Amino acid sequence: MSSKKHKNRNHANNRNNQHRQNNQPKANQQKQGQAKANQQKQNNQPKANQQKQNQPKANQAAKAAQAVKEVKETKAVEAAETLVETFDDTVVKPAEQNEAPATAENSKKDTKPTEDAKAAKAKTTDKQETAEKSEGSAKATEDTKADKAETSDKQQEAKEKSETTENTENTEGKKRGLKKNSIALISVFGACLLLNIIARLSTPFADFYLDHIFPIWNNTFGRLLSWLPFSLGEILIIIALAGLPISLIVYIVLMCIKKGKRRRVSHIYFKTLAWCLAYVLVTETLNCFIMYQCSTFASKNGISQDTYTTSQLLDVYEKLIEQTNEASAQVQRDEDGKFILTADLDDTAAAALENISGDYPILKGFYTKPKPVINSYFMSQQYLMGVYFPFTLEANYNKLMYASNKPETVVHELAHTQGIILEDEANFVAFLACSQSENAQYRYSGYLSALKYVRTRAFDAVADKDPALRERLDEMETHIDYGIWVDMFENQAYWQGVQEDEEAIIPSSTVNELADAAMNGSLKFNGVADGKDSYGRMVDLLLNYYYDKGLV
Repeated sequence: MSSKKHKNRNHANNRNNQHRQNNQPKANQQKQGQAKANQQKQNNQPKANQQKQNQPKANQAAKAAQAVKEVKETKAVEAAETLVETFDDTVVKPAEQNEAPATAENSKKDTKPTEDAKAAKAKTTDKQETAEKSEGSAKATEDTKADKAETSDKQQEAKEKSETTENTENTEGKKRGLKKNSIALISVFGACLLLNIIARLSTPFADFYLDHIFPIWNNTFGRLLSWLPFSLGEILIIIALAGLPISLIVYIVLMCIKKGKRRRVSHIYFKTLAWCLAYVLVTETLNCFIMYQCSTFASKNGISQDTYTTSQLLDVYEKLIEQTNEASAQVQRDEDGKFILTADLDDTAAAALENISGDYPILKGFYTKPKPVINSYFMSQQYLMGVYFPFTLEANYNKLMYASNKPETVVHELAHTQGIILEDEANFVAFLACSQSENAQYRYSGYLSALKYVRTRAFDAVADKDPALRERLDEMETHIDYGIWVDMFENQAYWQGVQEDEEAIIPSSTVNELADAAMNGSLKFNGVADGKDSYGRMVDLLLNYYYDKGLV
């Protein structure tokens, strides 16, 4: 079987050799046809170049068609060569040999209209693609616009939702703020009310507050405002007196103009008034009201509270005349015999109080700087020599009053800043401090003030009494030093002149009546039953002090 295979292989080789010999002329003929085709291409090349030169602006489609044509021709030639090489051993007839070149040439000729059609079709396809791209671009643009519009709508919707949420939050915030504000105000007023009630019901509570809590305010708040060169309390009062009617007018105008915001205007207006009132109430409670409920100065310092006869009153008056005469001889006077004040009204006053603080511990602590009131004339219309402002912890004095009153007055007001709030007690403490001061002008002012109080009480006491007492009083009057009479006369003349001043913007009588009503109301509200008349009760303290000390 192996031998048979070898024999068949030799026979096949012989046959193939015979086939190559028979096909050799045909291949040569095909090569000649190929050479002829190449010669034709070379002959046509100058013509094509001439066309390119004559048509420099030919369109892209023609160039593409020409390129396709050349590619097709090359492929046709290659296809013919491949066909010849794979042809079987059948003898090709001369006619078929003559047809091969013709077929290739016809193939080239037939290819041209096909390629032109393809080029036209490609051009049409390009236009369709361009149109489709334009349509797609337009559609994309419309889609983009639609997306933008949708995005804008969403943004607007989100903005409106945000504004609605913000408005809701603002409304809720305002409600919460209003609620917190109301709670705060109620808490403040409630705390003040509670403190006043406890103080009225418990004297030990008031005493504890005076000894341990009140000094904190005096050493912080009072110390801070003491550096101001003017009376802040006076400024606040002016703002209140002028601002209240002005603010009411502004409120009414705004209520007419801001019709859509009336509720807000009312809220701001009344909230402001409420907080101003709260400030006054808090400072009055902490720096004044509670101290009215403390134990008396006499009870805390071992001073008797006995009552004395008219004769004993005259004894004290006589002693005071003696002491005042002595102090009067030590002060400076002008050519008319009037008192001349050269001492300061701040450091010397504080030193006088500190001098007796060893006997009266309540007087230890910081002393604010006494301040003159700018509108002192208004004070003079009220017969007012000094005033203590609890809402600023300031001691203020009338700078226009007669000079001999000033030292004792500033000491009196400074006593208030130490928690001695009752007027009779402040008068008594001022007398004690001034009478023991190292400054002669302060001593004279203290004695003169006490002398006037006791003198008034003495004349009231002997008016309907035994004539012998009246004769004794008249006889004592003759021992008063001339300078003292001058000072008392000048003092009275000043107050009288203010009351009779017809150029005053507001009549002094009107101002005095209103001031007396306000002062009486304040004193009685705080438990001082006799109101303004309580000033004269310092005589009771003075009488007991003189007898306790054995001065008479």
